[in-house]
Amino acid sequence: MPTFSYQGVTRQGERQTGQVVARDPKDATRVLRHRQILVTRLREISETHMLWQSLFQRSRISGKDLVAFTLQFATMIKAGIPLIQCLNILSSHANTSIFRQTLMSIRQDVEKGSALADSFRKHPRVFSPSYISMVEAGEAGGMLDSVLPRLAVSFPQPRTGAM
Repeated sequence: MPTFSYQGVTRQGERQTGQVVARDPKDATRVLRHRQILVTRLREISETHMLWQSLFQRSRISGKDLVAFTLQFATMIKAGIPLIQCLNILSSHANTSIFRQTLMSIRQDVEKGSALADSFRKHPRVFSPSYISMVEAGEAGGMLDSVLPRLAVSFPQPRTGAM
């Protein structure tokens, strides 16, 4: 069944946001009405969006940071900067210490001869299986520079604040 993202107002006038699983928009509205929530906005969430959302909820890395990393990484690879140097630069510019440590660990693995995808695979709280699979395909085909931008574009747009 599809998942719907909603905004609404309770009888007490409090704003509510969340998600509800329902057959269709009418069913979602009915379920929320039963919970005494007046729906002000409702939209179906795609499976891709759900996948990335679950990734962001599992990790301590924001979606915005992961998208920025992916785009910057793609630009550097396309410019011909060696992989280890890219990871070194990106780790030094990471917004959080957790992401910085993750990227430094990946860099060390790559320096020791591990494939990039295998290095990402060691960090499942940051990189989802589908993200890793795309990186692996890009590595195998020698097209990492073209796969990474497409991967970043497939992210749902990061949100700031409420829906």
